[in-house]
Amino acid sequence: MAEDVEIILPGCTFTVRSRGEHSRMRGSKLQMTVNSCDPYPNEEHGFYFDTFKTTITISSATSSESGSPPPPIPQIRQDGIGGLDQQISDINQDIAVRMRMARRGHIVPLLGPIGCLLSGLEGTGKTLLLERLAECPWKKVYRITPKTHAKAYTDIFDDALEHEPSLIVIDNVDRLLEKADTLVRSLCTEIQKVRTKEVVIAAAARTLDGMDREFTSAFINRYELFPPDARQREDILRQQLGANHNLDSADFQSLAASTHGFVGRDLATLCGLAHRRRLRMAYKPFVGDQLSTPDKEPEKTCRVNHEDFTAIIDQVHPSLLAGSVLELPKVRWTDVAGLDDVRRRLESIMIFPFKVCLIYARGIHNPVLTHNRSARTSSKNSAVAPHTRVCCCSDPQAVQRP
Repeated sequence: MAEDVEIILPGCTFTVRSRGEHSRMRGSKLQMTVNSCDPYPNEEHGFYFDTFKTTITISSATSSESGSPPPPIPQIRQDGIGGLDQQISDINQDIAVRMRMARRGHIVPLLGPIGCLLSGLEGTGKTLLLERLAECPWKKVYRITPKTHAKAYTDIFDDALEHEPSLIVIDNVDRLLEKADTLVRSLCTEIQKVRTKEVVIAAAARTLDGMDREFTSAFINRYELFPPDARQREDILRQQLGANHNLDSADFQSLAASTHGFVGRDLATLCGLAHRRRLRMAYKPFVGDQLSTPDKEPEKTCRVNHEDFTAIIDQVHPSLLAGSVLELPKVRWTDVAGLDDVRRRLESIMIFPFKVCLIYARGIHNPVLTHNRSARTSSKNSAVAPHTRVCCCSDPQAVQRP
């Protein structure tokens, strides 16, 4: 509004912006230039702007933003991030739709603010997504941490409204809200101010359990990042290594299967250690007293292979298995007495199937148990049916039946 103008003189320029919920369309911000004043300011007529007495006659007005195209819609880049394709696609789509709605003046307050609330264990990619989102072409990026004073919340959100499109990043929001209940109310109040503006709020927490429901319900888009499965671990390994490897599809699948309990941060550390080992092996002939100049640059010729991962995989401890110790029992059968029959039954059930391929068909079960039962009844029932053959090969389909 022009009420903010204090002094008015010919040649002065000021910005006029209409107020209201339905005035947030492109072109609503006007650049005004004073061409003339009647009467001209002098000793008798002051040059101060009076809200009640001064009259403004608008002859022409041009939008300050009509001459330039609107800024691009920020989108998260997916390169270098594995296992989070679906979450990145959903976040990008929501930001694109909501920001286009805001630019067209289509306001739906029930949708809440533009943004997302991420949750998940440490190392699953929450901070990585926030950093990638901050790299997008925003006019300004603001960060709220547990060290941010509560009085600064209002200044941050007000300044974000003046620099649309802008981003507000709130990492470790669960630790932030533990400080005091007043912070929750203050933060929720500021979030409601920007629910129809081009201000994106991206927050992350380790868990949503115990958090204030008023804050979590303010975000329509809530994403929980789970530990990666075997397919996602393979994708993360491919993204981390890029083209700097000599691994085939079977090697990637084997690494993904052997890294159970690893999160994205663990896999990134694993790839870094494997690459470091390969570089050390490549530079090893040129390190020492007899330093020579290599014919080729080792960093351009060496590529990570499966042997590098096998050598260093024990150096990385899975985050999901932190605090747990896997150890084989030291008790042997020679330490157990008086349970020979139980031992035979357990071996026939748990060990025998791994050594011999058994085909259970037409009442034919484990030969050891069948033999024990038949021995107590009659020798006639102990014979194997003539139409069934027991296969000792590794392929059950190879069984021949007459």
